[in-house]
Amino acid sequence: MSRTVTLRIKRVYFDQILSGTKLVEYRDVKPYYERLFSCASDISRLRLHYQRGAMLEAHVDSVRRIPRPAHLASTGIDFANTETFAIILRNARLIRE
Repeated sequence: MSRTVTLRIKRVYFDQILSGTKLVEYRDVKPYYERLFSCASDISRLRLHYQRGAMLEAHVDSVRRIPRPAHLASTGIDFANTETFAIILRNARLIRE
């Protein structure tokens, strides 16, 4: 069984994913995302949107739980979690403008 997961993101990241310059979406390890990604092998597509605007769809290669990447840890924000979900994306396409 394959699932499609829908998440909200900021416009700047939406544009980067659509153009192909951002291939990994990161989410903090929190109870909500642990439930959402508990059967990560079932997730085949990810839909991303910002507010009520455009929506894109991308194929999900994998969802992995990884240590927080250095570029996310250097934001100056003290995160309680030291782990992050990394969602590896490919073939993003616009499905709604």
